[in-house]
Amino acid sequence: MNTFDPASIPRHAVISLPFQFSGSAYRILKFFVVLGHRKGHAICLKATSQVDIYLNNKDQMSGCVFYQAGKVKCFKNDTAIQPDNQIPISHGHLKAAQAKAELQIMGILPTDFEEKLRKAIQNSVTISGREKKRILEMLDALE
Repeated sequence: MNTFDPASIPRHAVISLPFQFSGSAYRILKFFVVLGHRKGHAICLKATSQVDIYLNNKDQMSGCVFYQAGKVKCFKNDTAIQPDNQIPISHGHLKAAQAKAELQIMGILPTDFEEKLRKAIQNSVTISGREKKRILEMLDALE
């Protein structure tokens, strides 16, 4: 019996699991940062090690939370956390991944992560003013 409760995954936890994006034929191992839980979903941000766009564009860099390789134990490579790339992952999907031993909790981001995230949202050139307000209100409301 699977007694794992996905809602027990804490805020700012970095999780890894195979994920199939809409329109893709493949499941790929991806990293996500859990912002909190709402209506049976973990509200997550995608983390990416494809960071050239951030390293080569200061405006893009100011709109993400960037960690150099090894600065936090969760990330072996340079990693950008993208506030404009929100993904709700259903608790059912997380339970299924955990039951197959595919879900890993890699660690918790440093305590200043949310402050950096809020600054990245405000600085983002890819998020509209209305969307920035919505995301910040969502962060305040998440469990």
